[in-house]
Amino acid sequence: MDQYLYELKTSLLSNCEMEYMREILKILPDNYRLVPQANLASFIDRTDSAKYRNELYRNVDFLIVDSAYCPKAVIEINDSTHNDPNRRERDKKVKNICEEAGITVIPLWTSYGINTEYIQKKVISVLNSPPPQRIRHSDAAAVQNVSHNTQAAIQPPENVIKTTDSESQTQYSLPGKKEGKPLKHSLLVSAVVFAVISLFMTVFPLFEKLIYHSTQALSQVQSLLPILAVFDIVGLVIGIIALKNSKTRSKGIIAISLSAIGIITCLLCFIL
Repeated sequence: MDQYLYELKTSLLSNCEMEYMREILKILPDNYRLVPQANLASFIDRTDSAKYRNELYRNVDFLIVDSAYCPKAVIEINDSTHNDPNRRERDKKVKNICEEAGITVIPLWTSYGINTEYIQKKVISVLNSPPPQRIRHSDAAAVQNVSHNTQAAIQPPENVIKTTDSESQTQYSLPGKKEGKPLKHSLLVSAVVFAVISLFMTVFPLFEKLIYHSTQALSQVQSLLPILAVFDIVGLVIGIIALKNSKTRSKGIIAISLSAIGIITCLLCFIL
């Protein structure tokens, strides 16, 4: 048997809504029509050029229109579920939108039952009244819209690469400038240690040579100069690699500085 993702509903209205519709049609004057499950966007429009109008994609139970299909009033059938905080928030949004557009929302509470007198009094009184005064509620909605647009505006372009640092703070970098992977802590420490050893073994002989004109210590370290220079060069390379990541950049600068000084002292020991 074939399985389908979509299927038709048996009716646009629930049994309760169907009963109310029959009763409303009985008391509705002949020059009016009743439209069930009307979407706000079908009879209310925004005055700005907003691309997204999600707040209008809500259905109301019934829309009363005249013979020219001009919207006249909205009817909402409210049962006990409309006391739920989330549902009350939804009802408030619909009411605010309708009030700003200039159309009255008529709430019919099911707690009164299918009461013809109650329904007639509520509906006819609105139809016989002049159009309601429009009430502006869009200030708060505009703030939410600005917030939404701001969030969209700060999103990076498609060609921007998203990365996350150790404190879970999102950062963005352009292609070709992506941060390198952080080096292991032990590797950076080794580079710094080797640079310090190289400095220790070369600075003292240089100091003795320049101050006391003695070459004894310098002659003893001559054979180690190639090894010390290699240590310094490796430390320099490690430091340069560490500069490519923000988390290891400061240690990389230290490694580069010490290694560069170590290379200079090695050259001086070799020359002198």
